[in-house]
Amino acid sequence: MEPELRSNLRESSTWKRLVFMVIFAIAFQLAELLLAAVAVIQFLFRLVTGECNDRLAVFGAGLAEYLRRVVAYLTFASDSRPFPFDNWPDAEPERIAPAPPEGDDPTNDGY
Repeated sequence: MEPELRSNLRESSTWKRLVFMVIFAIAFQLAELLLAAVAVIQFLFRLVTGECNDRLAVFGAGLAEYLRRVVAYLTFASDSRPFPFDNWPDAEPERIAPAPPEGDDPTNDGY
């Protein structure tokens, strides 16, 4: 075996990262389920009340940022370990204005 390869295989930090990668891959799967639950609850809240739940929207934005950080760690785009080794991400939901009703589009010339 080449000395460089042997040295790389014995690098304990790489093997330690593998353990964290497995843990965060599992955390990602759990967070995906949580994201689905948040989406369903938010939809039902909107359906019943006509408005979004702001606290749930803020949590969803934080969850989205957490998932982004996990992906960055798993793909070696970042060496920073996400929550619980770092703070939970503070994120504000992106507010998008609702689309106008179909007949009210000023750019639509009837075509």
